[in-house]
Amino acid sequence: MLMKKKIAAVVIVALAAAGIYYRAGRGPAGRLSPMEVSGSIESVEVAVGSTEGGRVVETFVKEGDRLKTGDAIARLENAQLESAVGEAQAAVAVAEAALAALLSGYPKEDIAAARAAAEARSSQSALLEKGTRAEQITAARAEVEAAAAQSENAMLTFERQERLLESGVVSRQTADNARAAARTAEERLNAAKAMLDIALNGPREEEKAAAAGAANEAAARLRKLEKGARAEEIEQARAVVEQARAKLKTIEARAADLVVRAPSPCVVDTMDLHPGDLLAPGGQAAKLALDGDPWIDVYVPADRLSEAKPGAKARIVVDSYPGREFRGTVSRVARSAEFTPRNAQTPEGRASQVFRTRVEVSDPDRELRAGMTAVAVFSSGGDGERDGKR
Repeated sequence: MLMKKKIAAVVIVALAAAGIYYRAGRGPAGRLSPMEVSGSIESVEVAVGSTEGGRVVETFVKEGDRLKTGDAIARLENAQLESAVGEAQAAVAVAEAALAALLSGYPKEDIAAARAAAEARSSQSALLEKGTRAEQITAARAEVEAAAAQSENAMLTFERQERLLESGVVSRQTADNARAAARTAEERLNAAKAMLDIALNGPREEEKAAAAGAANEAAARLRKLEKGARAEEIEQARAVVEQARAKLKTIEARAADLVVRAPSPCVVDTMDLHPGDLLAPGGQAAKLALDGDPWIDVYVPADRLSEAKPGAKARIVVDSYPGREFRGTVSRVARSAEFTPRNAQTPEGRASQVFRTRVEVSDPDRELRAGMTAVAVFSSGGDGERDGKR
């Protein structure tokens, strides 16, 4: 008998040390009285912050504020990340412009300049092949003089159009056309000078070969410009655009994380940030208590476990609200016992077994707070659902 008393005392001390309160007994005619088990109110709490970190610029909430999904909590400043966004935007603009140029074809003025260059190179090569005659020298000199006059006139026109563009008198297109004309005239002059030199000095075999190569190269460039970009060039340009856009999207997502937001409806539990504070990457900006019914974890003795099956109802009494009751529903029961010897064969040993049991508490008005002491009352006669109504 003395040994049994010692075992019971050890069990009571263990339960008390674990913060467990349990009271149950038998009423008249041996009927079990309601089982009462205690615990603390718990709820889901999350710490929110930024994966990037930075200096706090603004704070938008204080402790106790109720937030909706996406509400801003604080805004950070990160100059390096903001600069990266600008660079990525510029890269997208450049890539898109290059693709647009390929899709629209090469400018007409570039094609005209290439045609003039191809004709001049072809004439030069033909002259070298035929050799030089007196009339060819005379013609070459005349071509140089005409080309020089045209080039000088085209350059003067271009310079005048540039000045008018700066004054806002003409459009950029007009100035670009003048530049292209000057470039074409310069190509003609260079080719005419080369032809005159050849006519005066006479062609050599290496000069003939070089001239033929230059003529072929100029003709190939003209064909390319007239035909437009190849399909593989366009696809490559598209890939560059997509790569630039993907990089921009990634950086913009990182920049968006500089604004710390509520992940779901919640209440601000703690908020210690102030403008000027530095928040490290991954650091806590605030602790939030997410909306949703709270719960209590209680410990039910093995011999009363049938009264606390999943789905069973309970009345929840909270010290902070005397005289009021909340609804409770058992959501799960642990599969293994606690606070018991490994091999309990005696009735006293089996009575000391307890099972962690979670009771979800209905709190539509969000009155309960984490840490409040609460007692779950289970009625043995199946009255738990009726007694659990507020």
